[in-house]
Amino acid sequence: MSAWTEDDKRIATRALKTLEEASVASRGAAIYYLEPVRCEMGIKRPDDIPERSDAWLAVCRLCEALAKPDSEEPVSKWRDAINKTQAWLDAMR
Repeated sequence: MSAWTEDDKRIATRALKTLEEASVASRGAAIYYLEPVRCEMGIKRPDDIPERSDAWLAVCRLCEALAKPDSEEPVSKWRDAINKTQAWLDAMR
């Protein structure tokens, strides 16, 4: 059985807010804002709900895309990270 704590809920809420705010920031600022969120979202327990790992992987892919200076703005990766983080938050309700 998957488990979550109130702390997990706070992390998901903060991550979603940061993703939404960073999506309109410059690429450099977005990386700066997202790096701590990516680290905080990482899986902490083997019984974490699968939505958490989906959200974390989406944020990791977004961070990797943003770090490539010659790439286009990764709109689909932003959308994926936001949607999966929202799904993680919803799964804890």
